[in-house]
Amino acid sequence: MKTLILLRHAKSSWEYAVADRNRPLKEKGIRRIQAMASVSREVFGSIPHFYSSPGNRALHTAIILLHELNLHLEQLHAGLEVTDKIAVQIAQHAGLEKAVGNNKSYIMSETLTEALDFVAQLPNGQALTFDEIDTQITIKKL
Repeated sequence: MKTLILLRHAKSSWEYAVADRNRPLKEKGIRRIQAMASVSREVFGSIPHFYSSPGNRALHTAIILLHELNLHLEQLHAGLEVTDKIAVQIAQHAGLEKAVGNNKSYIMSETLTEALDFVAQLPNGQALTFDEIDTQITIKKL
């Protein structure tokens, strides 16, 4: 069974007149991701793959996390662009549907998700666990 852990980028800076995708982290954000990494070794230490948007703040957060955990940069994949839209399908599960449903608009806006649907069967889905709920998911770049 695969586990998916979502981590938002650290605190970014608005001090520079740059495009949103190029905003750097604030010093406070850097300190926080370093501290979070040091207390989360058990959670992140055994993960074989890390995925990040190529946006500066997201990529920098991921690199700091890997560095603090003494992991290899080869474990980091930055395939989707920050402007790429996606469609998500999740296998039906009442508890998961309720949790996602309560936050669906927020989840979709934060991840540029055009469609977030629960479906009865997902034969080509990746198995994963959300808070001890076993399910399947597909993410498709649009």
